[in-house]
Amino acid sequence: MKMPMNSEAGAISDATSGPTSGPTSGPPSPLPMSPTPGSSARLPGKVWFVGAGPGSADLLTVRAIRLLARADIVLHDALMSDGVLEWAPAARHIAVGKRSGGISTEQRFIDRTLVESARHHAVVVRLKGGDPTVFARLDEEIDALDAAGIDWEIVPGITAASSAAAAAGHSLTRRGVSRSVQIVTPRLGRGEAQPMHWAEGLSRDATVVLYMAGQMAGECAAILMSRGFVPETPVVCVHGASWPTQSVDRTTLGALAVDGLAVDERPVALLVGAAVIERMRGSGSIWPDLVRCA
Repeated sequence: MKMPMNSEAGAISDATSGPTSGPTSGPPSPLPMSPTPGSSARLPGKVWFVGAGPGSADLLTVRAIRLLARADIVLHDALMSDGVLEWAPAARHIAVGKRSGGISTEQRFIDRTLVESARHHAVVVRLKGGDPTVFARLDEEIDALDAAGIDWEIVPGITAASSAAAAAGHSLTRRGVSRSVQIVTPRLGRGEAQPMHWAEGLSRDATVVLYMAGQMAGECAAILMSRGFVPETPVVCVHGASWPTQSVDRTTLGALAVDGLAVDERPVALLVGAAVIERMRGSGSIWPDLVRCA
């Protein structure tokens, strides 16, 4: 269902209003304002799935910032920085994050809260770390909104693969070395079954990016070597990409399989492949012996 627009909303033309239960097509239209107290003329509202990027508040898109500024309510993931949430000063903030080994919000609660929020507020932002379309349970939340007849739209953000590569100073691809990028996670959710092993189909000629694998890094390295990756394959471990505490560790699959990886509360992305080999200091060229091995 399309929501009526008021003229006051015309100041924001970058945020779009899409068709019922689906993404936007056609030219952008204004973002609706919140309904006046006691009025339900513009309800149910609309849910925007907004990518918060890797954590730094200045890496949000302009569209994301404009939506947060107009939000009535923001449901956000764990590890969301205060700087990102400050873009939504007038909104109610609800933490609905999931943390491995820690307290996690049940998906059914998130789905139900999104629906109820849209029934009482015009502008609902579901703020997801990274990009909403990558390992973010987006389809489950969209299904709940579709079933309730709630309008929604996706606003992309910077995903971990891009932010980690930028933090490490690498391209994810390299001419003559790697012409593809494969993003995968070895982690399964509670009660989740996976018929195909996460490492099946991975190519030694690609740059493989592992999400949510920090605590399993040693095990993942051993599995990749069992699938034909050589022990000398370079690995870049990026902790907290774009955070003030960001750090980068460099190793190889062989060393990682033996030593594992020390992790903390920061998210970790692992970049694996010859494209992320360390450059010789000051020369811009890559180590030829490791390239031959990889």
